Amino acid sequence: MANVHMILQGKGGVGKSFIASLLAQHQLATTKSVMCIDTDPVNATFAGFKALNVKRLELMENDVINARKFDDLIELIAASQSDIVIDNGASTFIALSRAMIISGVWKEKRAV
Repeated sequence: MANVHMILQGKGGVGKSFIASLLAQHQLATTKSVMCIDTDPVNATFAGFKALNVKRLELMENDVINARKFDDLIELIAASQSDIVIDNGASTFIALSRAMIISGVWKEKRAV
């Protein structure tokens, strides 16, 4: 089963794409296999790293996660044999986090 590394942050300009690129480069250097995905609808910086072969997924439609496109993301994750690095933009942080929790893909952990 692949490990999924999601770079999430609600503020722009904090280095999400930079961290995603470093993590992807580390994966390539150590495991030789990584799938990179950029879901940032505003600033697809991660997709600009051509050597990382980043897949660009437009998940948003009218400020809402498109269910079919979200399913495409989940199918990519489920089918992957390699680790995955996902860079998500600040503008979709809440929507994607919510979709992941509602769908049961990501279990919300609460402090007791």
